[in-house]
Amino acid sequence: MIRRSIIYFVSAVLFWLTAMMGVLSDVDHFTLEDLRDRTQLHHEHIVVLAAFLGLLMLIAAGVAFGRELRIYTPPAYEADARERV
Repeated sequence: MIRRSIIYFVSAVLFWLTAMMGVLSDVDHFTLEDLRDRTQLHHEHIVVLAAFLGLLMLIAAGVAFGRELRIYTPPAYEADARERV
């Protein structure tokens, strides 16, 4: 029943696919000059934002997976006590 981590992971993949589509659909290749230009919105800004959101979703997936693993995995001392009875 590890659901939340899967949702976060799928979200990360979708954000990264969006970033890749942004790179591929850019008419004038990905440039650092456009990335540094803050006067108007460029493809580069959207690509970096999508990649950053994908990274955040991947971190959230790791945290959620760790929490769910702790919830569904009994502590070692409980497993030992069950074997003794």
